[in-house]
Amino acid sequence: MRRLTISLRKWFAARARNEAKKKSVVRRRSSSRTRKLIVQAWSGAGVEDVFVKRQPWRPPAVLCFDHNTEDTLKFFEDWRLKSAAVKSSVSPKRLSWLTEPRNGRGMKSIETYADYAGIETISTAAAVVIAADYERLAALVGSAPPTINLHLWSDPVFKKLFELGFFEIVGLTERVSDRYHDNGKARTMQILSGTNAEGNKVASEHLLALSALITEGRGLSDEVSFALNSALDEAMINVARHAYPEDHNTGYRHIGKWWVTAEADRLAKTLTIVIYDQGATIPFTLPRRKAFHAVVDSITRLVSPGSTHEFDNDSAYIAAAMDLGTSQTGQPFRGYGIPQMKDLIDICGKGRLSIFSRGGRCEYEARSNWGIRRSSFSRSIGGTLIEWVIELPENPNANSQ
Repeated sequence: MRRLTISLRKWFAARARNEAKKKSVVRRRSSSRTRKLIVQAWSGAGVEDVFVKRQPWRPPAVLCFDHNTEDTLKFFEDWRLKSAAVKSSVSPKRLSWLTEPRNGRGMKSIETYADYAGIETISTAAAVVIAADYERLAALVGSAPPTINLHLWSDPVFKKLFELGFFEIVGLTERVSDRYHDNGKARTMQILSGTNAEGNKVASEHLLALSALITEGRGLSDEVSFALNSALDEAMINVARHAYPEDHNTGYRHIGKWWVTAEADRLAKTLTIVIYDQGATIPFTLPRRKAFHAVVDSITRLVSPGSTHEFDNDSAYIAAAMDLGTSQTGQPFRGYGIPQMKDLIDICGKGRLSIFSRGGRCEYEARSNWGIRRSSFSRSIGGTLIEWVIELPENPNANSQ
């Protein structure tokens, strides 16, 4: 298999446009009643023309949880509902993304698809959620859904997914040993996923290696280094241990994994970490923790008396988890490492923590006057998404060592 690169993708795109021009002459001869929507399906087996049975659904032009929250949530909700493998009654052995023609001749068909060609901007967090769902479906079905009309995707969208390793997940290129992509000013870590302690260890090692890149070998102070290690360990261990309890119904079939990526920006001196899981959420798990009694009062104060939708009070539970620290319970709160993440932002003096769990979101920024900012939405993100941005200070003792 040839490795998909940006230059190879451009060559495929040019070839696809030429082929489309030739076929458009033939297609225009058919009546509007019999005309079929023909698309190019890209998969590990190659590129082939297929026709679509039902009209595709289109993501918003801006696919971002920060700048277009409602539309982005709706797209992912539609994606989970319309992907056949989310239904518990469907057997993976009986499911195929492409259907062979009845007489064995002609084009294959696909039921429908998400048309990514209209996306102009995609955030790292949204890209991680897309990649996670493709990997989930690939594990359940045996192959990832084909990418449709890849040659029409905008360059920023292709570049973002390429840097994160999305095309390895969908089988368009082989797995490679190099986990990083450099663009000069920043280094991006390809998405890692896992379920166990060994995966936690590998992810933590890669994240810490990125933090060392920011300081250009000068290292971190003992306080920052300890806090960073502690937060990462807590986050990775607790997602693996607590995200998928047996008695929790996610509403669709999961594979018990977490996903993580990160970017180190040399110029801005920032480390951005994104962690995502598709399991039980903070509003579901927090009431089950031993430390819950310490935050009952604060949750009661935050809860709205007249809820307007199912997830209206989810942000109250997330805010309580962010504030739940050792001083309140006598024991460190072992749940996503959230208090440790918040503490490191305070230690560094600059940074931001955003947590989206089920239908609630909380944001915390260093040296801000608004404390924890809360918002709730009527749609679920399908799990828990953590975006952690920290500006790492250099070791003040580096020059004297």
